[in-house]
Amino acid sequence: MKQEALAHELGNSEQSVLHIEQSETLNDAKLEEVAKVLDVTKEAIVNFSDEAVFNYFNSFSDNSVNQGLIGA
Repeated sequence: MKQEALAHELGNSEQSVLHIEQSETLNDAKLEEVAKVLDVTKEAIVNFSDEAVFNYFNSFSDNSVNQGLIGA
């Protein structure tokens, strides 16, 4: 989601969203608000890591390749 869209959904400015993105911590109320807009749990945000995302997509890709042709 773009900063502009998130800012609009939160009722904040893009600069506020930039500040949120750059913050090391976020109060629980704001974290819940952002999670709701993004349609994820606050735990998903707290536990997010780039490595986990890459591992997820790599395993999905690996599994689909290993399945061979569908219906063959």
